[in-house]
Amino acid sequence: MSRLRRAAVVGALLLVASPALRAQACTVTSSPPHSSQQCAVDVPVSLTVGTLVRVHVSAASLGAPTFADFELGYRDDPGPVITVHGNRPWSVVVRGGSALWSASQTVVSVAPRGNKPVGDLRWSLIDGGPYTLLTTADAPVASGSATNGTVIPLYLRTMWNLAVDTPGQYTMTLVVMLTAS
Repeated sequence: MSRLRRAAVVGALLLVASPALRAQACTVTSSPPHSSQQCAVDVPVSLTVGTLVRVHVSAASLGAPTFADFELGYRDDPGPVITVHGNRPWSVVVRGGSALWSASQTVVSVAPRGNKPVGDLRWSLIDGGPYTLLTTADAPVASGSATNGTVIPLYLRTMWNLAVDTPGQYTMTLVVMLTAS
């Protein structure tokens, strides 16, 4: 007998011999007037639920700074809204995607600031601060237990300096990471 055929026969015998996998049955034999007898069979069913976590992050756009923003040294904008779903404890961290903002030229005769640091973007969980300096290291934002939708709004503050922040298109990637704990 080939190995494959032997394995199939052994597998079939195991299925027949396994009490948890065998069909269950019961029989009631009765004649009138006792025809209402019942028969119950317990049938175990099971499944495995794995870890399920999901994060949704809304888009965020920073407004262009005005003279008033440059005079203050910053501009506050609503940031992304983070929504977490999960069937176990979780945590969210943020970090900058790079040490420097990317900058592209928008005015022909003026180069944009190529060394705008990641720390010129700050974040808070409260509108108006206090704000936390963004770095390229993970910074804890929130954590929680199993949830069907925890909403975490972020607020952003961009630092501006009229002497060094020349015209240009500036972009910083905000990395939001969800971890099941």
